[in-house]
Formats: sequence, structure tokens, C-alpha cells
Amino acid sequence: MPPDHSPTPPPLAGVKVINMIPATLSGETNQDSEPFLAIHPTDPQRMAASAFTPNPGGQSSTTAPIFVSLDGGQTWTLNNIVPSPVQTVDITHAFDAGTGSFFGGVLRSSDGSYLQLVSTDFASPVLMTTQASRGDDDQPFVRATTVGPSNRIYIGSNDFSQFAGTGHTATVDVSTNGGANYSQVRVEFRNSANMTACGFSGSQDGPSIRPSIAKDKTIYAAFFGWRTFPCNTGLVSSDVVVVRDDNGASGANAFQDLRDSGDNQVGQRVVQGVTIP
Repeated sequence: MPPDHSPTPPPLAGVKVINMIPATLSGETNQDSEPFLAIHPTDPQRMAASAFTPNPGGQSSTTAPIFVSLDGGQTWTLNNIVPSPVQTVDITHAFDAGTGSFFGGVLRSSDGSYLQLVSTDFASPVLMTTQASRGDDDQPFVRATTVGPSNRIYIGSNDFSQFAGTGHTATVDVSTNGGANYSQVRVEFRNSANMTACGFSGSQDGPSIRPSIAKDKTIYAAFFGWRTFPCNTGLVSSDVVVVRDDNGASGANAFQDLRDSGDNQVGQRVVQGVTIP
């Protein structure tokens, strides 16, 4: 092959890479997996991030940290305000679109409990408040907005409390009153993959259930509807499914406003039969 003499493209203007680990912790060797970033909707200088980062206080710590930036990401500090010993397992978070209340969904490291959290000031040292909790859940993913005087929170997760049977595990927890109350909404309406042959007790969807809020406050959620799970090959057959709610998911039949063009079931199968290792 002849040598490539094409000119080297110039660097992109305005792109800066920043190491979020505070300089005082530059010797840390933990595997900071699954990073996540939230930006204040009206003040982009205020940013919060997270990962599987341990509290610098060590194994006796009763709280886990988030990363905080008040200058648009130029500098970062750790703020140990998450009620999980040393570190969290899964963690995501979001600001509302009003005052900037900060909502979190985490799996507590000590027992795997799923906590729904809130802080009125993510940069303060005050511990986040636990608004609701339950066990046997996976991968909470938080979105929030403000409608009139109320904050609305949508947390997608894979809830195993109904693991048996048809396995409608894809779930969105909905609060229309700032997290004072949450309701569980199952967004899977088809049968999911039976995993009893793999040593599990029933059926389930894929772990990632992702809500999204449009500018007009229409609520969507996308998830992997697992259809087969052959243990001998490890190749999952999955549908990519999108559901929608036109009224903030506040009614009795939440997330049922989008029906599939093929089988007329709730949830459009954007792609069917995707093979995922």
C-alpha cells in the first residue's frame, strides 16, 4: 500500500479534555467505571458527575461521592453526599428545569438497594435525602423536568420484583410532585426472554431502560426487550422498543400512547431480533 501523504487535519477548535479526578486525589487507582454527567439546565457552569469512585475517607466511610464543578468543568471537587457506604454501584442523576433541584437514582453498595434521592443544593455537604427505596432492581437512569410549580422525575430501571411469569421488568418510576410519591409503571407489554434454563427464576428484559423528555414535555422511554436468551451461545435476541406518553405519564395508562405498526401492541419495535453478545 502506498504511503498516506494526506495532510493531518487541524485540531478541533474549542475542544478541551479535562481530568475530572481532583489533583489532590491524583494517586487514586480505583477503576472508576460507568461515568455519568448532568448539567444544570439554566446555569451550565454547574455540573455534577459520578462513577464508581470511592470516598477518600476509606472503608469506614458511610457516604459515597459525586464530582462537582461550579465553573463549567474547568475544576472539580468530590462531595460525599450519597447515602451509600464508601461508593455506589449503579448511579445516575439529573437537575430539574426550575430551581436546579438535584435528583439521583443509585444502587447502595452495602445491600444493592435502589434509592431515589434528592438534594436542593448538590454542592453543599448536606446528605442527599432518600425519598423512596426498594430492593431487587438494576440500572436506575434519571431524567427530570419542571412543569408549572412541580418537578417531575422519571427513573428507568430493570425491576425484578415481578421477575417470574412474562417478565415485564422494564420499568419507569414516575413522580409528578418532586419525588414525594413515586409510581412504578411497567413499560414492557410483550413477553420477555425466559431464563430458567440459565439458572434464573423467570423472564426479564435487558438492563438498560432509558427515559427521555422532549421539549414539549412528551415522555419517551427506550429499552431492550429481550426475546430469547440461549445459555449455550450467550447471544441474546432483542427488540429495541420505544414507548411514549403524551401527558407526562401522570394518568392510569402511562406510556401507552405509541403502538407498534406491526402487531398493534404498546411500544414501537424500532428494530427486531437484534443479536447482542
